[in-house]
Amino acid sequence: MKIVIVGQKNGKHKVNWLNYFLLTFCCALVEGLGVSVVFYYLSGRWSHGAALYGIFIGIGTAFVGLIYGLMTPIEKLQPLT
Repeated sequence: MKIVIVGQKNGKHKVNWLNYFLLTFCCALVEGLGVSVVFYYLSGRWSHGAALYGIFIGIGTAFVGLIYGLMTPIEKLQPLT
């Protein structure tokens, strides 16, 4: 199964916003938990700042993916229905 975030429709770039927000949520959740758990194992205490840092990394990762998708030439994009 392939999740298409940026595709082509009528010869233009089209963003599938539902898939983008789901991917952003999943990336932020996984990376926020991952950074928090690593920080907890290394320091022995919980930090909300580490969780927020991980969440921002996840949001940034999804945003960079969106930018790369929008920079892709139209011919290489999947058609959206």
